[in-house]
Amino acid sequence: MILEQILAATREGVKARSRHRPLGALERDAVDAPPARGFAAAIAAAPGRLGLIAELKKASPSAGVIRDPFDIEAIAASYAAGGASALSVLTEGPHFQGTLAALERAAGAGLPRLQKDFLVSEYQVFEARAAGADAVLLIAEALDPERGRDLLSLALELGMDVLYEAHDAVNLRRVAEVAERSPDRVLVGVNNRDLRSFEVNLETSLRACRELPDGLLLVAESGIRTAEDVRRLRHAGARGMLVGESLLRAADVEAAVRALLLPLTEGAA
Repeated sequence: MILEQILAATREGVKARSRHRPLGALERDAVDAPPARGFAAAIAAAPGRLGLIAELKKASPSAGVIRDPFDIEAIAASYAAGGASALSVLTEGPHFQGTLAALERAAGAGLPRLQKDFLVSEYQVFEARAAGADAVLLIAEALDPERGRDLLSLALELGMDVLYEAHDAVNLRRVAEVAERSPDRVLVGVNNRDLRSFEVNLETSLRACRELPDGLLLVAESGIRTAEDVRRLRHAGARGMLVGESLLRAADVEAAVRALLLPLTEGAA
């Protein structure tokens, strides 16, 4: 399965990078980095109570190359101008053509930045903070519960927020229980994409809005393309949405963001 392939490549990548940049030096860089900005707070304060996390992603295993040329600074600025609340920056290399440098290059847009990668080790959490990440992604389907708790605790200790993502119902309930302990720092990501089959269904997020406890910052991820999708998510009670491909394929990215957010600026339900 593609998830196992990505995780295997991630572990090998961590081993290689740690030989060139030892953990001790990385820890010092993480501690010395400028303070993280409030990623979760930016979503919680979004107009219309539904914040857009706009994604910077050059390619994916399912879609291939999405945008080329891929001008990170220009796209990030367009996202900010269009009304996005935060950025998600793909940093995984072999399958998504991402880099840590992309995270740093997106800083000029002035929005809180999520490092979107497949985290499996403490090394990567320190790496994210050293590169300026304000939040990191954890994936329930990629981590056993204890490992997930350890990485989450480290991220919070370093000042970052966490988008803790799941797809399966059992994992979503587990993630929700974790998020209830720190609801102002841990967002519950509902991945509409099944990482085993890569099929996408928006109903996954709509169902989670109905079934998970109130008071959580629930973020719908994948398969959000139209203003009608936004209306449905807002009506269901989602607090955030992570959108990339549909915006990145637009000729005018800023206009695409404004069109997607129109139901919120108009006050439509």
